[in-house]
Amino acid sequence: MGAQPDVLGDLLVLVELTSARERVPAGALERWALDCAGRSLGADLRGLDPHRSMLRTALVGARAALRERAAGLAPTTLADAHGRALAVREALDDTGLDDLDTARSRAAVASVHHALRCVGEGLAPNPRRNVEAHATAERARAAFADGLAESLPQARRLLWRAQLLPTGAELLVRLDYAESRGALPPDPRAREWIHAQRRLLMAEDEDSRFALVLRHPRPVFLTEFEELR
Repeated sequence: MGAQPDVLGDLLVLVELTSARERVPAGALERWALDCAGRSLGADLRGLDPHRSMLRTALVGARAALRERAAGLAPTTLADAHGRALAVREALDDTGLDDLDTARSRAAVASVHHALRCVGEGLAPNPRRNVEAHATAERARAAFADGLAESLPQARRLLWRAQLLPTGAELLVRLDYAESRGALPPDPRAREWIHAQRRLLMAEDEDSRFALVLRHPRPVFLTEFEELR
């Protein structure tokens, strides 16, 4: 399943700057950042081996902080999570190594730091646009040998966390609207592929729904993106 190179950028614009943000559950962007960081800890990196457990514990603490806030409690676990991640960063810096494995390991640790800061921004009394989510995803991709390939799971998870994957029936309506506005891609092969998805969409095939949104987010969410003009 392919995707546009800028699909993540498009989805983040959708989630943060259009009316779609009103449908996104509270804490969704923060949980997505934690997902991205958590995936980076699964990368095959020798430099992370001694530290994975502590970093994963830090992410668990951040998730607990989100649950505490959702329950109306003052979060008590985020400071400890920051301390654990900081200790790992300092341990990696103390090695003095500059090989590729160490660089990618540092990127994974940085993604955890940004994810924790993302949670902190989300828990602030007057949260702003959460720029740390972008930084988390970027550093998490840098932990992988093929960071571009990692952008697709990130985008799919963002759709799921934000609960913005349309139903098959809704996608058919959205495609009809995009076509009426001349917003479908001009490439005949792309149009043929979209047409082939219609039967699967009528059957509410989830893979087809994800594939369509990840390949063509702008036509699918044309109504929302038109708000930015």
